[in-house]
Amino acid sequence: MYGSRIPSLTLSNTLVDAMKFNRDGYSRLQVQVSTGKKYLARSDDPIDTNEAATLQNTTAQLNQWRKNVNTCVDWEKATDSVLQSILETMQRANEVVVEANDGTNAANRATIAEEIDGVIESLVNGANSKYTGRYLFGGVGGTGMTGVDPFAITRDASGKITSVDYQGSTDRRVVQISDTGSTQYGLVGEGTASGTPDEDIGIFKFENYENTAAEGDPADWQNVEVGIFDTLINLRDSLRNSDFTDWEKKLNRVQSGLDHVITKVIDNATSQQKFERIVGNIDALESSQVSRLSDLEDLDMAVAFNNLTMMQTNLQASLQMITRMNALSIVNFI
Repeated sequence: MYGSRIPSLTLSNTLVDAMKFNRDGYSRLQVQVSTGKKYLARSDDPIDTNEAATLQNTTAQLNQWRKNVNTCVDWEKATDSVLQSILETMQRANEVVVEANDGTNAANRATIAEEIDGVIESLVNGANSKYTGRYLFGGVGGTGMTGVDPFAITRDASGKITSVDYQGSTDRRVVQISDTGSTQYGLVGEGTASGTPDEDIGIFKFENYENTAAEGDPADWQNVEVGIFDTLINLRDSLRNSDFTDWEKKLNRVQSGLDHVITKVIDNATSQQKFERIVGNIDALESSQVSRLSDLEDLDMAVAFNNLTMMQTNLQASLQMITRMNALSIVNFI
């Protein structure tokens, strides 16, 4: 009996096909190593690649939300800087008013009136402050969005401020922080306590609980909306004219205005902390998604380099074997 022999041509073709297959795998792995990715096309693993695409889209959205929220953080920081200056000015105004209430003479009252003039000027400058080219306290809409100061001033012939009128918006700024969520940030100059949910009474207006009855009538205590600028202008004019009508009410309004500014400083700080927490939450969520995305997409480089070495060795061995077989004579198979 003669043993069966595999023709050398068949063996050679088999080895060539195997070498081509290994060479294709080697070339593919080289591309994977150069890109650092497991998959070169979605068809390589539809489940993993589709999940990766979803995570990439979500990560891009998170980056946008973070950018939005960081804008709010920076805005609140800029607001705080101006508010601190406004607070110091209001504290000085309150101190001056206390001095004026100590039975001072007419000369001292004139000096105090001049100092209140300086307080008003300083507050107007703060009220019309800008950050990145936008008015901090102009709200959304109104003249503050068109480059016109949200607080318009009127002066008399001597240059003294006689009125300060708010022409900005009562709506606060709004920013999107998720697919379905948005929140307000920033403060307005003046608003109303009885407006829409997007409105706020503002920095330079406040509610004061006071007796609204005329002198001699029964007391009628109510919350009254009061403007800080009107309060200071009236107080200054009263000092100039030695007019002490409703003097206690005027003093009380200055103190209440100071308390209101303190409240706004706290509100702004609370808002800043809220946005900083949101940024932290976004960072944590993105970190977990990036980790999962890496698991889905990233190639294990150590394993890949080891496989490249093995495949290269196999390719070289196959090539050597094919070369030897092509050199064999038919005599070798008889």
